[in-house]
Amino acid sequence: MSVATTSPAGTSPTPDLRIRVRPATVQGRRVWLECPSWCVVNHAADNPDHIEDVDHKSEQVSLSAPVGGHMEPVLKAWLADWPFAEIGGPQLVLDATGSGEAASLSAAEAIAFADQLVAHAAVIRSLAERLTR
Repeated sequence: MSVATTSPAGTSPTPDLRIRVRPATVQGRRVWLECPSWCVVNHAADNPDHIEDVDHKSEQVSLSAPVGGHMEPVLKAWLADWPFAEIGGPQLVLDATGSGEAASLSAAEAIAFADQLVAHAAVIRSLAERLTR
């Protein structure tokens, strides 16, 4: 990950405004790390034992459905990355059970899943429209 993008010879590099350098605490020591713009983690307040446990997370989005007279979350999603672990970069994390067991999807997998959600929503809309006939 680079703070600056490449530029033609003789010009100054253009800063990548999607990356921020933020303080973090690891084993009680202050370190600095590059943080993506979508990260909402207070790294200075976290204090993992190992640098590999430093993670970036986005805000969580949740889809709820009516269940028994109230709304229940049926799908939670957020972005996550463990920059010092060997997991292969940022991922979309999905929790469909609320149990904390989650699936981590690559960009291609996340787009394919989103396409499935759109198709599923179209079928649900079609079923709902039948109720009005």
